[in-house]
Amino acid sequence: LNAFSIDKYEVTNVDYRECFLAGVCEPEVLHDDRPEDFNKPHQPVVFVNWKDAETYCSWRDGKLPSEAQWEAAAQGQKLGGAHYQQLYATGSPKEVGKLDANSNGLYDMMGNVYEWSRDDFSSVKAGEEMPSSKDEDKVVKGGSWNSPSHYLRISDRVKKDPVLRYSDVGFRCIQVEQ
Repeated sequence: LNAFSIDKYEVTNVDYRECFLAGVCEPEVLHDDRPEDFNKPHQPVVFVNWKDAETYCSWRDGKLPSEAQWEAAAQGQKLGGAHYQQLYATGSPKEVGKLDANSNGLYDMMGNVYEWSRDDFSSVKAGEEMPSSKDEDKVVKGGSWNSPSHYLRISDRVKKDPVLRYSDVGFRCIQVEQ
């Protein structure tokens, strides 16, 4: 892998709102039944599709991490705290950075929200970086607030439709070092 840096925290509602106010990002979408549970300023932004996440990272002169980059950032002796196994009807993400960081000083790599990667689900093999298409299912990593514990593994990969918006999927960005 080429050298890169990854955001210390998942992108929050406040962060994403700045992009919207700059006229770059689409407006946030709120939960139909419980908007107050998902729209606190320092919670990870959710209900953003893959293109929304990609647009935000580009606005910050970055991009979404590949699956391999995400896994490299999540590795370490200490995986950090995890918010998971919450009931869908009553659970929601926690504010970012409230649990212990992992060995690399990154917060919420496990649990809280799945994180979009830039990789297509069908074409990626462990450790490889592959070109991505806009239409194919994407890999999300890390598990979420409503995941069972067996989804909280660095190597676990889940596929999500890039056009849809989910209450348990957010993202963080990387910058590739020149």
